[in-house]
Amino acid sequence: MAKRFLDTDFFKSPFVGELSADCKLLYVFIICDCDYAGVWTPNFQVASIYLGRPFTETDFRECFKGKFVEISRGKFFFSDFIEHQYPSGLSESNRSHTGIIKLLKKHNLWNDENKPLISPLQGSKEKEKEKEEDKEMEMDKEMEEEKEEKAKIELWPSFEDFWDLYDKKIGRPKAESKWDKLKQKTKGEIMSYLPAYVSATERDNKKYRKNPTTFLNNQSWKDEIIEDRKATPKDRRENLTNLLHQRGHIPSNV
Repeated sequence: MAKRFLDTDFFKSPFVGELSADCKLLYVFIICDCDYAGVWTPNFQVASIYLGRPFTETDFRECFKGKFVEISRGKFFFSDFIEHQYPSGLSESNRSHTGIIKLLKKHNLWNDENKPLISPLQGSKEKEKEKEEDKEMEMDKEMEEEKEEKAKIELWPSFEDFWDLYDKKIGRPKAESKWDKLKQKTKGEIMSYLPAYVSATERDNKKYRKNPTTFLNNQSWKDEIIEDRKATPKDRRENLTNLLHQRGHIPSNV
């Protein structure tokens, strides 16, 4: 027959002292009825017969709310049991503790460093904390993936829009780096300026067209465009329309 240790301060402990008289009675029964690791599989009919008053699972949960760990449906663990029965703690080097530790490990109530817990309930709480941290990490990962997806949907105008319309393929890395630092409003101003600028520098095979990086660094979109004086307004309009058709910025049927 297994024996249970009950010290003189048992009823003075915070755990027991907060209980009502009926709940104290039920807890004494639980201490006698649980296994040597503090895990109790309740039989409320038997408990009621032995204690001489009816107890139900609802009574049990109200009595010990926040004081037990529900390992699985129908099994409950009390950390206070371990603290009272093994006041010096548990150790794997103690052969008499081997079976107890084995049961605690089975229910994830023993820490990963194979050291006795200050309270086995702490082990359960740590497991819950780990689950919460994993859940938070998963949510953070989903948020990062969502941000990456949004980043792929680039606002007009993109660097590719600028690069294609400017049509002088020199020094792309530096030009792209400079473009990325510009505000979206500025990018729009550049794209509004470019058709006329590109048209004005098209006749001489881009000879007088600045390199893209130089154009961006000098804020050349703010400069006056000097049109070819030999070209008539009609020629300039046709050149600009043809250029935009070629770059795909207006439909060919317009």
